[in-house]
Amino acid sequence: MLKELNGDMGNHEGNEVGRLEKTLYTRKVITRNKAFFLDFKENNNGKFLKITESSGDKKRSFVFIPEEGLTEFKEALKEIIQEYVKL
Repeated sequence: MLKELNGDMGNHEGNEVGRLEKTLYTRKVITRNKAFFLDFKENNNGKFLKITESSGDKKRSFVFIPEEGLTEFKEALKEIIQEYVKL
């Protein structure tokens, strides 16, 4: 299930090291007992995709992919899906 989150996409928030982050786009994906948040953000270091995995026990894991790595990441996911995922 895909769910786009509404709200002020221009909202600024502080991150772990005190830098301001601007959320440009966000999407929530729910599968099995987990929620994944895909947040495309921008800060002083540039744009990046932040993927947050949130499970039922309130544990969270994060992956950060810089903008320049997104195309390669997309191609790798595409290859995996085409080769191994039965739709």
